[in-house]
Order: sequence, then C-alpha cells, then structure tokens
Amino acid sequence: MVKKDVEAFLNTYKTQFSERGNPYFESISVLSKAQKGDPNSVPLVDSNEKIYDFDELTKELSGRSLLPTSVDGVIVSNNIVYFIEFKQGFKKKITKENFDKEKMTCKDDETFFCHFYKDVFFKNKDLETKDLKSSLLLKAAESYTLFEKKILPQCNTIEKKIKLNLIVVMDGNADEELEFKFGGKQQSNVFYNVQESLKSHFSLQKDQNGNDFYYDCIEVHTANSFKSFIQKVLQN
Repeated sequence: MVKKDVEAFLNTYKTQFSERGNPYFESISVLSKAQKGDPNSVPLVDSNEKIYDFDELTKELSGRSLLPTSVDGVIVSNNIVYFIEFKQGFKKKITKENFDKEKMTCKDDETFFCHFYKDVFFKNKDLETKDLKSSLLLKAAESYTLFEKKILPQCNTIEKKIKLNLIVVMDGNADEELEFKFGGKQQSNVFYNVQESLKSHFSLQKDQNGNDFYYDCIEVHTANSFKSFIQKVLQN
C-alpha cells in the first residue's frame, strides 16, 4: 500500500544515518520546541512518541543549499501523509481585555491615558501574529513542493491515491482554546482565524475533478487536542 511505499522511502534515511542517532526520527517533545537545539526551550507538546523529522530530511534532500522552509514532522498512516507543524508565539500575555491602563499612562501626567501608545502596542502584536501566519503559509507551500517533486517520484505510487493532510499545532490564550474546542468560529479567535486563512489560501486552486490542488485536509489543533489526535493516528 501507499504507506509502505512512502514509509519505505523515509526509512532509508532513518536506517542509512542510524550511526548519527537517527536524525530523521525524533520525539514530538523535541520537534515541538520553539528552538530545537536549546535545552531550555519548552516543548509545545510533551510526548515521547516519535515521528519523522521533516526539517532534517529537507536538509538532506535539498543538498543543504538554498534550503527551503519546511514543516517540523511527518507521519504516514495507511494512505494518508500528515505534515505536522508546531508553532509557538500566538499566546499573548497582554491582550486588549487584560491590559493594565496604569502602565499606559503618561509619565509626566499619570492621569493621562495614552491611547496612541496603546494603539501602537497592539498594532505591533497584530504584526507579530501576521508574521507567524505568513511563516505557516510558506512552510506549508514549500513542504508540499518538496514532497511532490523530491519524494513522490522516488516512491512506487503510480495509480494510487495519496492523501496529504496539513496539521498545525499552536499555542494560544486559554479562553480562545476553550472557545475553539467547543466549535467557536469567530475570526477574532486565533485558532479559527489561522485555520481559515490556511484553508482559503490552499483551496484557491482545484484539479479537474474539483479536488483541492494542494492539501486534502487542513486542521489546526491546540496542544491538548493534538495529543488525542496523534494517538488515534499512530494506532492505524
């Protein structure tokens, strides 16, 4: 089946470089760190389950020159290939709902609330979120290209339908996590906003049968919902 074809290809790298400590097979705890090489970096998802390290595989397939951006990990389950990207930075300590007005007063007149400072502060936060979303879009696009142009041609997948799913696992504020968990669909919810942005971008092009040209499914998960998701996937 497709799983054996694609997984056999991935395993050639896993086995070939085993003397280097299997760099292409890594724990989710390591892959979900904001800085993988930093021992002090906190993982987004604490799990010893291992998946393929797509960043390391990308370095090998790309010859380490003109290195494209790539998702963190990949899982093969039956006829589905899951691209997994862990992204931290969406969680905000200061929001429009909890900011301290006293810290936004003029130092020369503590009774004067500086609306300009507030606007600039939150506009900067919005730009940070926009940059994170742009990074996700670029990683999803370049990972798809690498998979289609570098991996699939080396796999025996002729006349077999491979489904390619994009899974983004991200952090966020507790109230937004709870809202998203119970089906919240407000654009102000960062989880829903990111999910819909990815879907709208990669659903612009369709093939002659009306199927999405890039990904068959795009999902955004919180750290908690991903733990349940990954257990189900790895059992198949």
